[in-house]
Parts: sequence; structure tokens; C-alpha cells
Amino acid sequence: GFFAKDSISDNIDLHSFARWLMIHDIICSTDPSGSNLYLSKYDNSPSSGVSNKYKTISSGSKELDKALEGGFFKQSTNYILGAPSVGKTTYALNLVENFLQDNYVMYFSLEMSKRELIAKSVSRLTRIRAEKDNKPNFNTDTIGVIQAKKFNQFSEDKKQYINESIDLYFTYAKNMFIFESNPRKRFTVEDIEKIIINHKQKTGQKDIIVIIDYLQIMKSTDTHLNEKQFIDNTITTLKGIATENDITVIAISSLNRASYDKETDLTSLKESGAIEYTSDLVLALDYTIYKELSPKGDRYNEILSKQEAELISKKNKLIAESIKEDNDKGYKRVSLTILKHRYGESRQYTNFKFFIRNNLFTELKNNEPNFTDLGEMLKESSKKQTEELSQDLPF
Repeated sequence: GFFAKDSISDNIDLHSFARWLMIHDIICSTDPSGSNLYLSKYDNSPSSGVSNKYKTISSGSKELDKALEGGFFKQSTNYILGAPSVGKTTYALNLVENFLQDNYVMYFSLEMSKRELIAKSVSRLTRIRAEKDNKPNFNTDTIGVIQAKKFNQFSEDKKQYINESIDLYFTYAKNMFIFESNPRKRFTVEDIEKIIINHKQKTGQKDIIVIIDYLQIMKSTDTHLNEKQFIDNTITTLKGIATENDITVIAISSLNRASYDKETDLTSLKESGAIEYTSDLVLALDYTIYKELSPKGDRYNEILSKQEAELISKKNKLIAESIKEDNDKGYKRVSLTILKHRYGESRQYTNFKFFIRNNLFTELKNNEPNFTDLGEMLKESSKKQTEELSQDLPF
């Protein structure tokens, strides 16, 4: 074996050494004589609990998988944050359809019904199939799938196309289990844990991904906890569930209201401070225009204060115009940003087009956004201070 005493200084920082061991996927232990420290590679067999923890599950996005060091990790808790209507549930369903190729999915829905979730997926399938078959008029929205009145207005050929998409959905979704919460009796985290354990015992399934949609709607069993304490307790419990049951947990989370109209960061979390410390991965789903207009330097606030009201007005106008322009085209430009990654770099992002009508996310080939020139906005806001602002701009 490789003996630590042969190559490591006696004065080495043990914390740094432990991190080095983790990075290089190596276990530290004593040799049979108990006298020397040596390093040995992890057992890569399926029975190795340690190596299984670091098995990754592809997201279906090449750019995101690259940023995530391969995908979502086993025994991890992951959170998708976003403001209302940005597409959190739809994005989760897009992930699920990729997960189902090699995994089982348990989807706990506390907001939407099982029929609505299935209809969203079928709608997405009609779009994918229609583009492939060059039949653009055959794709339909969620209402067209779920509502009999609208469905009956379609041609017989389109009805058949939708029914074929439904059959296709149930073919590949055979490994998906949707648990719908009763609005009068919402799931608690303890309920979810019991269902997971019972499901594993009855089916013997191992490669399970749990989706919780969404975190803030869950019910607390302890009436003495305030909202923050309840959410923090839930997050800690979910981490234990993921580790003890060797599963991957992905939970959707809302934001505080003050963060609805700006780029999401870790301060945007709604009553959920523990996410920052307990989670393995935190992803933020935002309108791309928020990223395009985000501050780029430390002196941004200093410059902003000089003409704050006018600049904010111009910025908000650009945001509204950009979102409306995208909606008129039938999609939203959204960015998925890594706010925290226990095993990799944060602040990396992937850009998508979110086709609202058909609940479809498509990754943009060019991952670099065309950043709106905030410097030009500042210059135009006051001709008198153009020269001064040009010198002060940090970008």
C-alpha cells in the first residue's frame, strides 16, 4: 500500500489531509499491524455502500451534468428554488422523465392532482412527437389532454395522436409512483418517510428518487414550532431519510416575496435557513433576464445609489418587456443556477427555453447569455453624469 508516513509531513494540517482524501476518492485506515496509516481505493462493487453514495444520476442536460460532476448524487438532498410560475414543477417533471430510464421515482404532490401531473407529461410528449413527425398541429396543451370538452373538439386524427401519447406515457412511466396529498390532510415528513420505507419493503426497489412538490406546503406534527423551525426540522429529517434509505431526495421550495422580481440567491429562501447548511445541492430557477441584469461588481450599489429610482424603473421595464416578448413567442427564457454544490463549484448555470403550452424545457446550445449592458442603462439615465459613471463602472 501507499504509506502516509513516507510522503506526508508530520506537521500536515489534518483537516486539509482529510479533504485531500475525499477529493481523491480514497479511504484512510490503519494497516493490519495497527502501526501505519495507509490509503486504499474505494471498493467500486455495487455492494460498496461508500461508492454507492457517490453514484450519480443524469439530469438529461449535458451542461448541467457537467456542472454537477455527473448529475444528482445518491443519498443526497437537493432543492429547486424559484418564484411562482417560473416552471419549478414542470422542470421537476422533465427531470423525472429522464430519471425513469434507470430508476424508480416516488413523486409526492402536495399541490397538483395526479391527473394534472400526468396531463402535463402527456402534453409534453405530444410536442416532442409532433416535432419529430413534422405534425405541428398535433401538439396540445394540458387542458386539451385533461378536459373532455376541449378534447372532443379535436379532429379524430389528433384525438388518436393524443391517445397514442397517453399510451406511450404509461409505457415509460411504469416505474413512477405519484402520491397525491389530500388538501385537508397534507403529508407530513413522517408520512413521507413511512411511505418510502413501506414501498421499499414491498417492492424491493433500490434505485429510488423522491420528488417533493413542494416543501412549504407540508404539514407539521408539532404545533409548537413556528414556520422557520418547522422547515428547518423538515430539511434535517429529509437528509436523514436520504442517507438511511440510500435514496436521492429532490424538493421544490418557494422564495420569500421580496425575491420574486430578482435573481435568486441563498438569502431568497423562504423560512428555510437550514437548506444552506444541510443540503447537498441548491438550484435556482430564474427568468434569464434577471441574470442578464444582475450586478457585476462590488461598486454596483454605490453607483446605483446615485440614480437608484430611475435605474430601477428602467430595469423593471426591461424585465417586463423581455418576459412579455418571450411569452408572445410561446416560451420563457429561464436559467438554472447552482447556488450550492457540496461536491463541486457553485454559480455555474444552464439556460433553457421553457415552452409553456407544452410543459417542455429545452437546453439552449449557447450557454452564455447576451448580457444587457447595464452600464449603458446607467449612462442614459443622466447625460450630466455620463463621464463620471463611465469612470466608476466596475465592468
